[in-house]
Amino acid sequence: LSSTLWTRLKLTQTPGMLRMVRSTLPVFHDSLISSATPSVIAEWTDYNDHFNVAYYVQAFDLAAQAFRKDHGLSLPFQIKANRVSYLREVPGGRKLMLTTQLVGFSDKGLHMVQALYAEPEHYLAAVEERLEIPVSGTVDEIAHTASVLKPVLEAHAQFMLPDDWNTF
Repeated sequence: LSSTLWTRLKLTQTPGMLRMVRSTLPVFHDSLISSATPSVIAEWTDYNDHFNVAYYVQAFDLAAQAFRKDHGLSLPFQIKANRVSYLREVPGGRKLMLTTQLVGFSDKGLHMVQALYAEPEHYLAAVEERLEIPVSGTVDEIAHTASVLKPVLEAHAQFMLPDDWNTF
C-alpha cells in the first residue's frame, strides 16, 4: 500500500483507493462487536453516578486493543488523533458493548470508528473515531499487518458509516 494514501472502502472502487460507504444511521452488526466488554465500575463514575467522560476513551482503547489482539496484530500502536461524540449518559453499573469498524489503513497507521452501547437497552451512548500509528515495527511486521487488515477492511465495507463518523 502507498505510504501516502489511506485505503478506504467504497461500493464502487476508484483506481488506487477504496472509499467507505456513508449512512445517516448508526450501524450495529454482530461481526463488529469487540471482545472487550467492560462494565461501568464505581471508579469510572462521576458524582451523579454516570460514566465519566474520561473513561469513555479508556473503554474505546480497550476495544481497540482487543481488535488488534483478535486479529493477531502484535505491533504496538499509539493514538495519533481521536474524536469522541458523547450521545447519551450511561449510569454506573451498566455493562458496555463496543464495536470496532476498520475504516482504513496504510503502512503509517489505522483508522477506526468505534461505537459504545449501554446494556441492556443496547442504546448508542458514544462514538469514537481514531487514528493510530505504530510505535515501532520492521518492514516485515508492517507487511504482515497489511495482509491481515486487507480482508478485515473488505469485510467491513458492507457496513455503512453515519456521515459524522468518517472525518479524518
